[in-house]
Amino acid sequence: MLVRTLHRGLARVHRATLRVERLLAEVAVALCPPGFERVAIDEHYDGASSYLSAQTLAAGLYPFERRALADWFPAPPARLFLPGAGGGRELLALLEHGYEVDALEPAPRLAEAARQRVAARALGARGAVRNEDLESWAARKRAGYDGIFTGWGVWSHLLRRDDRLAVLRRFREASPGGPVLLSFWRREPVFDPEERGASATGEGTSSSSGRLLSLTRHVLRGRILRLPPVEAGTIWRAGLYVHCVSEAELAEEAGLSGYRLVHYERDGSRYPNAVLVPRGVSEPPAAG
Repeated sequence: MLVRTLHRGLARVHRATLRVERLLAEVAVALCPPGFERVAIDEHYDGASSYLSAQTLAAGLYPFERRALADWFPAPPARLFLPGAGGGRELLALLEHGYEVDALEPAPRLAEAARQRVAARALGARGAVRNEDLESWAARKRAGYDGIFTGWGVWSHLLRRDDRLAVLRRFREASPGGPVLLSFWRREPVFDPEERGASATGEGTSSSSGRLLSLTRHVLRGRILRLPPVEAGTIWRAGLYVHCVSEAELAEEAGLSGYRLVHYERDGSRYPNAVLVPRGVSEPPAAG
C-alpha cells in the first residue's frame, strides 16, 4: 500500500513538472525579442563543454554526414564551406579526407578551439575558421565553393524564414553547382507517422496546447509586449532557441532559392538531415 501511494504521488509530481517545463519553454519563446536568440545560442555553445571533448572530436563525421558526402559531394580536393564548425569535429574530419575547407563558428570559444586544433595538426594550409555567424556572412558576397557542408544542427538556429531564404540564396551564389547538406531539429512526429497530436515543436492540437499558445504567443507576446509574431516551428529547450524544420517547408524554401530537395531523412532513428542541389544539377559535380 505504501509503495502504491508513493507511486501515485510521484506520478502526480512528474505530470506537474512536465506542465511547468512546458509553460517555462513557452514563456521563454514569448519573451524573446528579435535577434536575442543569437545571443542565447552563442552563450549556450560557449558554455557547452561537450563540443570540446576529445570524445566528440574522435567521433569524426557522423553516419548521415558520411552518407551525404559519399552520395552527393565532389571528391577531394574540392573546396567546401562549413558554417557552424563548433569545436572542429566536422572540420578536422573533412580536412583529413583531403578537402579544402573554409569554416565559420559564431561562438568565440568554440571558434578558437577549432583554430587551435587545425594548427596542432598542421592543416592550416587547407583549413580556416572565422568567428562569424551565418547571417553576417550572408550579407557579404562569397564565391568559389564546390559544396556547402553545414555543421550539426545549424539549420535549426535560423529562426526566421527571411534569414533562411537569404542564406540559401547566398549559398547558391557561393557554390553555383554544389550540393548543400543541412541538419536540424525535425518538426514531423518521429515515431508514429500516423501521430497527429503534440509534436516536437510544442504546437500540438490538444485544447490545452492551444490555450497555452494563445496565452503566451498571442496575448503575452502580441498584445502586451507588442513583439512580432513567432514563426511556426520555434521552440525553446534549456536555454536554446531552435527552429523545427518540416519537409514541406524546406522544399518550398529550397525552390524559392534555386534549389531542389533531393533527400529528406524520414527515418526517425537517424538524425534529421537533408540534401539540396541546384536546379539543373542531376549528379554530384566532379572536383576541379
